[in-house]
Amino acid sequence: MNLLRSIYTSVETKRVTPALAPSLTPDVSIDIGPDAPAPRPGRSSGFAMFITYCDADGDETARRISCRRFDVGTGLLHAHCFERNAWRSFRADRITAAFCAETGEEFDSQNLLRDLKLRGLPIDDSRLARVLTTLVFLMRCDGEAHQLEQDAIGQAITSFAIRFEGDDGTVYEGERLAGRLAPDGQDFVRALKWIGRHADGRRLARFLIDHAAAVIEADGVLRESEIQFGAEVSQYLKSAAV
Repeated sequence: MNLLRSIYTSVETKRVTPALAPSLTPDVSIDIGPDAPAPRPGRSSGFAMFITYCDADGDETARRISCRRFDVGTGLLHAHCFERNAWRSFRADRITAAFCAETGEEFDSQNLLRDLKLRGLPIDDSRLARVLTTLVFLMRCDGEAHQLEQDAIGQAITSFAIRFEGDDGTVYEGERLAGRLAPDGQDFVRALKWIGRHADGRRLARFLIDHAAAVIEADGVLRESEIQFGAEVSQYLKSAAV
């Protein structure tokens, strides 16, 4: 547990910021609430999208967000707003459209919101969801992803499907989700902890040891901070794999 605390200290201020497709234009001239403390993470934490939202006065805003939790009782989606760099709460019934921030692909917003509310990250295999949360964070928490890093993620998804009895559908779901994640440091540490406690945790940890290293090393540039942080993550995974 002390090792996880050390890892969290290294990443607590880091966050993956999704790129913005040329077809999408933010508009935050209308704000929807004051800054608030970070909400408690939920199952949908780390899923990113671009939304248009209509407030109580009928004014529309458009912004990139990363989900934190869906409050089923109130119907509120708590999320980090990248344009405001602050936490905001959105009424699900006032989200008028939702898009993949990086590609501009429009989602079926009602189906997507239902998925986020009922099952969290929209993927069937929760193990792959946690694996991708860790790998995407490692790839993008310090800036834009390089093609070699993206290739390493793709190889990890294919390898996961082979090793964990998946199929072409697993690969397809994994590739789609990988491009729609914007986890922060807490999401990363929660995913590591989840893997360490899962019934299949030993296999997952062994799998991640190799693929986390591949993502960190993919761009061919290793800073001293990356070496130290990678060693801590590897140490934690090795302890979970025993």
